[in-house]
Amino acid sequence: MQLYIAAPQEGLHRPVRELKDFQKVHLQPGESETVRFTLIRRSFSLWQEGWKIPGVTYTVCVGGLTAEIKKSGEELPVPAWQNGSWYAHCTGKPDPAD
Repeated sequence: MQLYIAAPQEGLHRPVRELKDFQKVHLQPGESETVRFTLIRRSFSLWQEGWKIPGVTYTVCVGGLTAEIKKSGEELPVPAWQNGSWYAHCTGKPDPAD
């Protein structure tokens, strides 16, 4: 079982989904098991002159299930290198400079 966090794709570049936790579960046909994940501050953080949490709404994905979590945090500026680069829109193929 894998747990992913998806951050909004506008503004500050983040991967579409980030793997944050996983657990190996062995089930026989017809069996079920409760799996628990713990999300911590670092689950939502990124490095920008220290670990910081952008205050946005994240999507948590486990298997085919999704839920939204609104995190309070900081408004982080888009780095200067991102403006005008492939990372500003992430469409098509990046050129070698990106």
